[in-house]
Amino acid sequence: MPLIRYETGDYAILREQRDCPRSSLAIERILGRERNLFTLPDGRKISPGLPASVLHELGARRFKLVQTTFGEVELRYIPREEHGEITREAAQAVVDTFMSPGFTVLPVRVTDLPRSASGKYLMHESLV
Repeated sequence: MPLIRYETGDYAILREQRDCPRSSLAIERILGRERNLFTLPDGRKISPGLPASVLHELGARRFKLVQTTFGEVELRYIPREEHGEITREAAQAVVDTFMSPGFTVLPVRVTDLPRSASGKYLMHESLV
């Protein structure tokens, strides 16, 4: 049985097939903390995430999505190459395809993506 660290406010998807004889509940996938979910302009919440392989192909070595307003997301990235740039159109297309077309995306080239106070590297964060 795996040990899972969780906190009140975490979101998870329940599994339909429950093979455990000790519990009637099983977790399919943990979506994340409530504070890290992104809120769409219509009020729905989504679990943000982009395939790292797609961002790597666009030229990002590391990246982080930051929701700054209900309708805006920054794609902060460290480029793989010294003069690499991710265009606004490319960033928008990736977010529209893999997350939600409800956001306007602004790519922001950075030199560092600091870890949180606990030492974790967060790939997404909501400031809303």
